[in-house]
Amino acid sequence: MLKEADADLTAGDYDSISAKLWSAVEHAVVTVAVKRGWECEDDKGLFAVVQRFEEESGDDLLVRGFNSESIFYDNTRYTFLEDYEIEYFSTGTRRFVSRILAYLD
Repeated sequence: MLKEADADLTAGDYDSISAKLWSAVEHAVVTVAVKRGWECEDDKGLFAVVQRFEEESGDDLLVRGFNSESIFYDNTRYTFLEDYEIEYFSTGTRRFVSRILAYLD
């Protein structure tokens, strides 16, 4: 998903980037949940997984990062971000996804 979002950013096609970025966040969190055998059925479940993982890992930036990335979920519903804001905030999405997935190694 991140690669698709990057391609859209490069092409200046901002219409579907928020959905792709949020999907990348969801997939990363669900991957952590599945690996640990945790339930994760909805958006509240996603937050619970991130919260639990933050407690387990001691990485106190995970919940904050997840909350920051939820801007893309909101933008898929309300389309309030300007193109330059999507570009700016997308860097945090890459960091969050990388941070979560780094714990899988």
